[in-house]
Amino acid sequence: MPSSAPPPTPAINAEAYWMPFTANRRYKRAPVLFSAAEGMHYIRPDGRRVLDGIAGLWCVNAGHRRPEIVDAIARTAHELDYAPSFQMSHPLAFELAESLRQEAPAGFSNVFFSNSGSEAVDTALKIALGYHRARGQGQRVRLIGRERSYHGVGFGGLSVSGIAGHRKPFGNLLPYVDHLPHTYDRSQMAYTRGQPDWGAHLADTLERIVALHDASTIAAVIVEPVAGSTGVLVPPKGYLQKLRQICDAHGILLIFDEVICAFGRIDGAFASSHFGVTPDIITSAKGLTNGAIPMGATLVQQHVYDAFMQGPDSAIELSHGYTYSGHPVACAAGLATLDICRREGLFQRSRELWRYWEDAAHSLKGLPHVVDIRNIGLLAAIELEPLDGKPGQRAYAVHQACLERGCLIRSAGDTMLLSPPLIIERAQIDELFSVLSDVLRADA
Repeated sequence: MPSSAPPPTPAINAEAYWMPFTANRRYKRAPVLFSAAEGMHYIRPDGRRVLDGIAGLWCVNAGHRRPEIVDAIARTAHELDYAPSFQMSHPLAFELAESLRQEAPAGFSNVFFSNSGSEAVDTALKIALGYHRARGQGQRVRLIGRERSYHGVGFGGLSVSGIAGHRKPFGNLLPYVDHLPHTYDRSQMAYTRGQPDWGAHLADTLERIVALHDASTIAAVIVEPVAGSTGVLVPPKGYLQKLRQICDAHGILLIFDEVICAFGRIDGAFASSHFGVTPDIITSAKGLTNGAIPMGATLVQQHVYDAFMQGPDSAIELSHGYTYSGHPVACAAGLATLDICRREGLFQRSRELWRYWEDAAHSLKGLPHVVDIRNIGLLAAIELEPLDGKPGQRAYAVHQACLERGCLIRSAGDTMLLSPPLIIERAQIDELFSVLSDVLRADA
């Protein structure tokens, strides 16, 4: 009679791989491995299924292993494995750029492809600097980020980011950078559903920064519409609108980093449309290809693109790019992903589930160690009281306990983050928050 025991986890030699954003020594003592995925679930080597509560890493919006995307990747790899994008290209790159332009807010005209959110951000920052130089204002070299923001790990993105633990290990970064204050104050915002009523005035700090440095030295302001990795910090009502007004008043470009927010995570293809604020530049990645192939995209308004289209038409207007910009296989994945999102209404899915998701998240209020809950779209953060002298350890233990119970819920600092594939059903929402509730109660 065959054994019903699950197969053993395969032995691996874990030493060679230096893992990103990982406590390598701790991890390699007891590696967590996924060997397959399907729909809403990861599958571990021993056959156990894990409900994916974080869409891989904010990116698998249409669910895992979609046949349409897999087939598009395979078909394109068979036909055209690679084509350069310097002075030549291939049809899929133009098709995807046009498809993205159609989804973007009014006024956006052009798309620059890269390979990640980090590269999309560095591209946006370079475009902002080049834009002002092309218009005869090369003295505009200052970039303004925000505290508790995450804009990737390139030198540019890291310089404007505001998570201290990411910045401190590397010493000096880019010069001419300043930061707005973050928008979170638990005493004013605890357990807010959606956008807080308090906090729009925090945007006024940009006026103080302008007064300090002189507007003529500032090139761009970059913010995440919703700050994701730092703990789902939702913008106060009117805050983004104030930033837009101040930037307009002083000739400063406004960049929205939508690497997490875009492609249905908040509401619609781009979060900027939901908030009713149109930036000059948008960065995206993650959900662009459903996580199947690395890709980033930087979208610009017409006036930004036109500023570069000067001089002889034989001149290279922007001396920037990557070997894999607009890679044909990535473009195929992007087109297949957009087709799924449109056909299945995934850009509107968060709107349909918003209140159910919100009620499920806020049902955890009052549980042991819960000090705040934040949500918007299909994003939620459950902030926990840290263990004395051991920041981050409580949330990591909760993450591990949820994983053992079959749910993947990410910990960041002492906050539990949820950001599931947009195909999630109500019963699966119930499962995620029920498991998290049980784990929190057990930790009392």
